[in-house]
Amino acid sequence: LIICPTSVLPNWRSEIEKFAPHLSVTVAWGMNRYSVFGEIKNSDIILTTYTLVLQNVKIWLKQRFSAVILDEAQAIKNPRTLLGQVVCRLKADYRLSLTGTPVENNLQDLWTQFNFLSKGLLKDLSTFNRLYRFPIERENDKVLLKKLQLKLKPFILRRTKELVAKDLPEKTIIIKKVELDGEQ
Repeated sequence: LIICPTSVLPNWRSEIEKFAPHLSVTVAWGMNRYSVFGEIKNSDIILTTYTLVLQNVKIWLKQRFSAVILDEAQAIKNPRTLLGQVVCRLKADYRLSLTGTPVENNLQDLWTQFNFLSKGLLKDLSTFNRLYRFPIERENDKVLLKKLQLKLKPFILRRTKELVAKDLPEKTIIIKKVELDGEQ
C-alpha cells in the first residue's frame, strides 16, 4: 500500500508502469475507489491518498499489507491527529516513510515518523519529550542530540542536494508573458 498526496499519485502510477510493468496496480482514488476495493487482495500495489485513508478507515484497517509506504510522510507529523493515529494502526510486515522534511516544526515530527515505522523505538511520546525533545529544544543539549542521531542513523537514508544533483535533469526556464486585465 502506497499512501501519498493526491498531487503525486499520477507520478507513482507512471513510475510503477515504467519500472515494474509486470506488477498489478490498483488505484483507490476518486469516486471509482468504491469499485476497486474488491481488487485490493489481488493487487501487487495499491495506491491511495492520505485523505482517502481517512474517508475509508474501516476498509484499510481490515487489510493486512506486506508493506505500507508513506510518501511525503510529514503528513502524519502530528500524532494526535486522526490521520497520524490511523496510519500507525495499519497492519503491515514492513513500513517505509519517505519525506524530505522529517522535522518541520519540532522533534515530535520525528517521533511520529518512528512511531509509524517502529513503534516503541523512541518510547511513548511523553517519555520521548522528557528524555530527548525538551532537553534538545529548550536546553540545546548537544550530547543528547548526538545520542538521538546515533540511535536513528541506521534507519535514515539522507541524500543531500549535492548527492542527487547529478541525477536531476537540467534546469528548465520558461518565460511566459501574461497580459493582466483591469484591476489585476
